[in-house]
Amino acid sequence: MKKNKKGFTLIELLVTISLIAVLATITTISVNGILNKSKSNASKIEESVVKSAGNEYIIDNYNECKNGCVIPIDELKDYIENFDNVRDKFVCVKVEVTGNKKTVNTSKSLSDCGIKENYPKLADGMIPVIYNDTNDVWEVADISSKWYDYENQWWANAVTVSDATYRTAEAGTPIPMDSINTMWVWIPRFKYRIPNNIGSSSNVTEPPQIDVVFESGVQTTGISEKEYRNGITSSGTNANYYTHPAFRNISNIEYDESTTSRGAWDTEITGFWVGKFETSIDESVTTDNSNTCYSKKDSTNCNNSNLTPIIKPDVASLNYQNISNQFLTSLKFANGTMDTTTGEVTFIKNPNNIYGLNSKEATTDTHMMKNTEWGAVAILSQSQYGKSGNTSYTIPNKEIYNNNSYNSTNNETYTGRSSGGPSENSTTYGTYSYNDKICTTTSPICIGEESKYAGTGASTTGTIYGIYDMSGGLNEHTMGVWDNDKKSSGFSILPESKYYDLYRGTSSKSISKEKSIMGDATYETKKWYSDVDYFVYTNSPWINRGGYYSQNSIVGIINSNSSSGKELMNYSFRVTLIP
Repeated sequence: MKKNKKGFTLIELLVTISLIAVLATITTISVNGILNKSKSNASKIEESVVKSAGNEYIIDNYNECKNGCVIPIDELKDYIENFDNVRDKFVCVKVEVTGNKKTVNTSKSLSDCGIKENYPKLADGMIPVIYNDTNDVWEVADISSKWYDYENQWWANAVTVSDATYRTAEAGTPIPMDSINTMWVWIPRFKYRIPNNIGSSSNVTEPPQIDVVFESGVQTTGISEKEYRNGITSSGTNANYYTHPAFRNISNIEYDESTTSRGAWDTEITGFWVGKFETSIDESVTTDNSNTCYSKKDSTNCNNSNLTPIIKPDVASLNYQNISNQFLTSLKFANGTMDTTTGEVTFIKNPNNIYGLNSKEATTDTHMMKNTEWGAVAILSQSQYGKSGNTSYTIPNKEIYNNNSYNSTNNETYTGRSSGGPSENSTTYGTYSYNDKICTTTSPICIGEESKYAGTGASTTGTIYGIYDMSGGLNEHTMGVWDNDKKSSGFSILPESKYYDLYRGTSSKSISKEKSIMGDATYETKKWYSDVDYFVYTNSPWINRGGYYSQNSIVGIINSNSSSGKELMNYSFRVTLIP
């Protein structure tokens, strides 16, 4: 008689488990192989699509490419279906012609493509623009043609608009200033070398030109922070190149253990956008008539959550905000909020965003400018690609001109204004506007005759394509803080660490090599142009830059000072955008 089996024997159970393990391993290997093969095939298909688009482009642009050409990937957007899905996969298409043979290849190398700087990455809602000098208007740029040229101090510019129809407008379409609500300038990833006068103890009236080398993608070709810091000699020279930390993942930086000051982002980035002017507000957009704060000594109105921030010329800078509210205001551009109990910052998708940012997906970050980001702009401005390299100016006019506007009646300073020189006295609305037009004392809008280079001399490039208000105007708070000391900033808790630079060391108003962050344009460029060189310390833990319009000769992009972080009439701020 057969016995009933009510279960597995131990041997049978072990054999069964072994068989299952073997089958699982085989299945995993098979699935992974299929997935990897699928990814490889997808990559090949994607590359094939790009090459095919390149061939179509060549047919339409035969004269340009008959002897070979380089086509940046963005120029192929009209030739590729679902272009957004492939636009970041390749830098360019390179066409080589040998006799009757034509070879089309894709490349991720900037040098292979004959490109020096990373291509500007546009966020949802951003429109590339160029300036039409004849008609005094910004136009939609044709990105298949030239819309920037860093070698000639023409930095890439983009805008956002309140009228969404301009977001799909054809190249050459004028965009009236009334429709523009923000203006931005692209800062590509770079490494730099300062040849001399590093950490000077005496005023440097003719600072050296900084040598900047643009980097490809997120490659880091500069030496480590520790090696760079140690390479600064006692005579103030350095033969080394350092990849600027504003583009770096802080986890990837090998810091000198002798310093505890830190500053970088949380991932490697190819570049970032900077607000072209100091931040302002749109008085026409309000729910409770509170958008007039910058013409009143009333921080309650200025800190009102209904404020609609803008970034454009010929408007009054936003002041009377403490640093906490400046930071929260900067998040609004991309639908951002901060959890006041944890400091976590969150951005959400909003199809109705008035700037168009994060209207499709929440991938764009806007935040209050950090001190290291200010430093990146200052270094690029003092390089061959900035005003320092602009041959239209000679010493002493290589220094960025002061924004000398101030309306004492309303306690207002106006964005994009210029004194026409590095340190001229203040006037009611400034002497010149950002587009070289002469101002008057009776109107906030400058529509006088054009005085070439007088207004544009106040930008980081000496051209209309640079960044303004970084010398004079209002002091600009930056997100750089001493020892996490919130002081009078209004923060109950600081935001995530990537949103601010942390300074530590011996408490003192003096800038030192040990306390500074390499790349923030404080210690390295100390006393350049005779600018103020005070630092953050215990009693004034927040760093501000640029100087105040009335400081005349000691204002400038190198100017560094400290603050408690409270709301004051003579403080504003700037916004950075990472797409």
